[in-house]
Amino acid sequence: MAEYLTLEEIEARYAPDWVLIDEPKTDDLQQLLGGIVVECGPDRDDLYRKASELGLHHVAVRKLGPWLEEMVLLL
Repeated sequence: MAEYLTLEEIEARYAPDWVLIDEPKTDDLQQLLGGIVVECGPDRDDLYRKASELGLHHVAVRKLGPWLEEMVLLL
């Protein structure tokens, strides 16, 4: 059985990688509170492929740790 983790537990275990979180829980402001970590790694695109392979539809992908200078955030 998959283990639900809080965001703090996820950060402690998986930083500084990207994480794929299934069944994410959020607050009223849609801020991530926790979920079930399915996969982690340094490449975000690999996590999206994994979610597609597994047929996951309601997921969160989160970067843990510092952003690199060459990373760009699109809104």
